[in-house]
Amino acid sequence: MGTLDKRLIARGDLFLSRMVENQTCIVRKLSKDWKEQMGFWRWLSNDKVSVNWLLGRIDQSVSANASIKGCHVLSIQDSSTISFFSGIDRNKKGLSRVGTVGDMGGFILHPSLLLDADDGRCLGLGNLSIHNQWVSSVDEEAARNMAAEEKKTGRWLSTGEQVRAHLTEAQQVTHVADREADFYEMLLEFGQNRRKNEHLIVRVNQDRLLGQMQGRGRPRSNHEGDEQVQTGLGLRISFPNRTPLSKLVEQLPVMALWTLNLPANPKRKARLAQVKLRYAQQVPLRRPKNLYKRTYQAAPLPLFIRMNVIDLQEELPPGADYQPLHWRIYTSHPLENNEQAKQVIQWYCWRWKIELLFASVKAKGLNLEFALLEHAERLKKLAILVLMAAIQVIQLIQARDGESKQSILGCFSKQEAELIRQINPKVEGNTLKQKNPHPSDSLAYAAWVIGRLGGWSGYKTHRPPGIKTMARGLERFFQIKNSARFFDP
Repeated sequence: MGTLDKRLIARGDLFLSRMVENQTCIVRKLSKDWKEQMGFWRWLSNDKVSVNWLLGRIDQSVSANASIKGCHVLSIQDSSTISFFSGIDRNKKGLSRVGTVGDMGGFILHPSLLLDADDGRCLGLGNLSIHNQWVSSVDEEAARNMAAEEKKTGRWLSTGEQVRAHLTEAQQVTHVADREADFYEMLLEFGQNRRKNEHLIVRVNQDRLLGQMQGRGRPRSNHEGDEQVQTGLGLRISFPNRTPLSKLVEQLPVMALWTLNLPANPKRKARLAQVKLRYAQQVPLRRPKNLYKRTYQAAPLPLFIRMNVIDLQEELPPGADYQPLHWRIYTSHPLENNEQAKQVIQWYCWRWKIELLFASVKAKGLNLEFALLEHAERLKKLAILVLMAAIQVIQLIQARDGESKQSILGCFSKQEAELIRQINPKVEGNTLKQKNPHPSDSLAYAAWVIGRLGGWSGYKTHRPPGIKTMARGLERFFQIKNSARFFDP
């Protein structure tokens, strides 16, 4: 990765801290004066400050993160398209065409967000890769036979491998991903062939055929007859070879009726969902027929792999006017009882926190898509800093309910923590309901104060502070901090 001039490192650290303080990535808004503004522009255009060097700093921070040692870490992967809006992107050089119809310039961010599996608190970024829009330049048959590493699915594999390499001090690592990661090589590498103390949770995207395939030219054996899987309480279910996964799930007994607390997302409101829980272990997934020529790591794909399966289906109350929840999930975690299955579901529910990260990067937070830069390489450098700055907003949002028990010093310096304690009485109300309910050494205490500075009412019964509120509160907090420093003798 090479060494970098200490002045360039210091300038980058200042750049990042100003983003956290001002909750924007617009350079002129981050700068105290013209000299500093020009310093930031020169830093972005300096060839010594490469995209790869900045990505390497994320990898270094993961390896040096003491909170990861001995911890069960969830590594949540996802992709988000950064598109620079029409009318702004015309002069931007080197950007690929992105968007549903390719009418905008931009690129794709693919981070891994690390969470503590015990309480869901954010531990930071695990890895980040930046990609141009993937466009197949080969015919359909050739694309089908390409190795997964050469396709856009390769970003899921490479990110998982990087996280695996950097989290050697963790007690356990669970890779969590949505339906885009439901492809054969991902299930093989991080499921069946996983390393010691490594697991996988992936939402099902395709209705695969089941059974132990024997391969072309081989005589049928007893394995080509009925198959069996084990469900909860030691029950076993038989099914014919080549049965679709959906048909097997219909035969599984309902092991629990459960109330699941669903968080809000852009497609639904927060609600309590009444769900039926089914699961089975060691389900044999046949290799898709059209992948018989494909290789992975220079070897043919195995004829079948085994994964555990969870099915969660919502029962709608009378008069409901929304689509019922239906999740089907592959996992390598054992499913010997209801508690283990519910734990996997809880870990998958925390996947929405990476959506908070993307929202903090875009219009609701640091507004990366409106960055006033013209070159793709500089925009990518800026994007890396923006993701790093957005982590603090995510940590505050996660800490606001007080369940994570995270220390205030995990996000703020000692001086900043003391200033938060001094501000607290000024934002509290006169009644008990308007008092900060959290211990003063907790991050939840800081989140309550930052939320109040951002305009939140402070009432527990009101909607909790979100991304915009926390971003405004952080900006105001650092304004207070800088003002106090200005008036110090």
